[in-house]
Amino acid sequence: MTTLRLISSMATKPLLADLVALYQKQVPGTLVHVESVGGVDAAKRVEAGEAFDGVVLASNAIDKLIASGHVLAGTRADLVHSGVAVAVPADAPVPDISTEEDLKAAILAAPTLGYSTGPS
Repeated sequence: MTTLRLISSMATKPLLADLVALYQKQVPGTLVHVESVGGVDAAKRVEAGEAFDGVVLASNAIDKLIASGHVLAGTRADLVHSGVAVAVPADAPVPDISTEEDLKAAILAAPTLGYSTGPS
């Protein structure tokens, strides 16, 4: 039996579970093990030389791993597009984030700001 070992960020865990199930039905005799961890931790493990058959992370993390020689150039495939959301109090106006400049202005005008740099 062939075993493929993947590492991914938590953001893609549900999607990969579905894709792995389909793949294993179409390719009998193949076991796919996916380890989903924080994206920063996943990238650090790849950078440290831990071997994986596949790495599923945000495009900027993959590009960095390609540039450093930890992921083979020419093997990147974009799987999904992840949107951005803004949470505001119920009585607050919803900021316009339709362009990069609008988003920048909304961030600069916000009295408080929270963001995630890891699993979300």
